[in-house]
Amino acid sequence: MHVQTIGASVGLEYVQWLHSPVMPLFRHCDTARAHVNDGLIKLPGILSDNKLQFIVQLQGCPLDCHYCYVTRAGVHGEAVRASSDALARIFSDYSRANVFHLMGGAPALYLEHWPELVEALRKRVQRSFVFHSDFLLTEGDYDESALEQLRQADVTQMYAVNIKGATRDEYSRNTRTVLNSDMLWSNLWRLIEQRIPFYLTFTGMPMASINKFLRWYREHISTHVPYWFPIPIVPYLAIEHAQRKEG
Repeated sequence: MHVQTIGASVGLEYVQWLHSPVMPLFRHCDTARAHVNDGLIKLPGILSDNKLQFIVQLQGCPLDCHYCYVTRAGVHGEAVRASSDALARIFSDYSRANVFHLMGGAPALYLEHWPELVEALRKRVQRSFVFHSDFLLTEGDYDESALEQLRQADVTQMYAVNIKGATRDEYSRNTRTVLNSDMLWSNLWRLIEQRIPFYLTFTGMPMASINKFLRWYREHISTHVPYWFPIPIVPYLAIEHAQRKEG
C-alpha cells in the first residue's frame, strides 16, 4: 500500500507524530471532530465510544472534489510503501488508540489488501480495537472475495459509505467527475449482500437531496436505513485539527 507521509510544513503542535522503525507516517485525531449546526457529529457507538483514531492516510482518489484537502497525489507529502505487518506493528507498539482508520483519498482503491491488513492487525494487536475505513462506491467494482473475507474476519469493523450526490448533476458539481450510477448501486448491493457493517454520510448535499436518496433506499433496498448524518462543506484542515491525544 502507498501510505502518505505528512509534510514538514504542518505545524507539529497539531500533529502527534509516531516515530517508528519505518517512518513517521501517522497521525492521531479525536473521533468526534466535525460539527453540524454547532453540535458535534455523533458517530456510530463503536466509533464514538473509542475517542482516539489512529489514521493511516492512503494515496490517491478518482474524484476531484473542490473542497477536499486530499489531492490525487496525496496529502502534503510523498507516498511510501508500507506492508500490512508494518502497519499492524506500529499501531500495536506505538499507539494507544482503539480505532484504526484507513483513510483516503479513496481507501477502497486498496480493497483487495484490506483482508491481509485486518488479519495482520488481529494477530498483532492485543487490545480491543475497531477497524474503520471508507467507501465511495465508485472506486471500481468491489472485489466480492475481499468483502467476504472481511465479513468472516474476527475483528470489529465499521465503514462509512460517503454519498456525494442524489443526481448526476449534483454528483458532478460535488466531485467534478461523471457519476457511474450502475457501479454505485452495484457496489452498494455488494456491501449489503456481504453484510458489511456501514453507516451513511452525505457530503455537501442539501436535505432535499439527502431525503431523496433515503426514500430511494427505503423503496428499493430496505425499510431499515443505516445510521446517517450530513457533512456540510466548511473550512476544515484535517491535519491542522488533529488532536494530541497520545501521551
